[in-house]
Amino acid sequence: MKDLYTVPNLISISRLVMAIPASWLLLRGDAVSLVVAIVLLNYLELTDATDGYIARKWKQVSEVGKLLDPLLDSLCRFTIFATLLSMGVLPLWMLLVFFYRDVSISYYRAFAAQRNVTMAARVSGKVKAVVQGVGVILVCIVMLSESLGQGAKPMSDALFYGIFGGGAALLVIYLLAFRIWGAVVGTISAVGGGTVLVAGVLWFLDLPVPYAPQVIWGLLFAVTMVTLWSLWDYTVGFLDVLRKDT
Repeated sequence: MKDLYTVPNLISISRLVMAIPASWLLLRGDAVSLVVAIVLLNYLELTDATDGYIARKWKQVSEVGKLLDPLLDSLCRFTIFATLLSMGVLPLWMLLVFFYRDVSISYYRAFAAQRNVTMAARVSGKVKAVVQGVGVILVCIVMLSESLGQGAKPMSDALFYGIFGGGAALLVIYLLAFRIWGAVVGTISAVGGGTVLVAGVLWFLDLPVPYAPQVIWGLLFAVTMVTLWSLWDYTVGFLDVLRKDT
């Protein structure tokens, strides 16, 4: 049990402790509550980025910590995403993408461990964590702006075509250069390709964005696309493990 009460593990546990009041503050929705929630969300991201470094620096790396860190990371993020769902900000299908991704990867690792194979962390997982953290904080900033009467304006035609064209360009770049930049361009193209698809559907079918403001929807959609890409990347890695095992 002494491996549990190390500084990096306590920092990891504190993330879940802070996620609960952050969720409550988001539900309150007033300006002061949102400011405090943004501070707490920044704490969650900073500690997520530093607990592993502290464990290595202080020579407190443990098997408990290796299991605890991803578990608490998933619980924290799911707590915040579920809160956004209850607020009517996040659609259910996006929440399911986040949930399926984390559950699937947990089973991939458990299955590989039964065969004495360790599935190493992949770049897509680190990119996903950064994008999710930054995306949620930006969403909260937009909500704070709205509560202060500075609400985001509807998307103009020029911005719409800019996003559609930019997304198409990013997708082409990936198709031409993914062998060189791999994970980085893969992340960008996941957002770009998804943006092209959704923008095209909204435009040609003349469908409205499910809810306002469009800025929040766009941010959450980008986060979802990166999460979906990370699931695909880990699935490819898991299939490689199965092929080597057989």
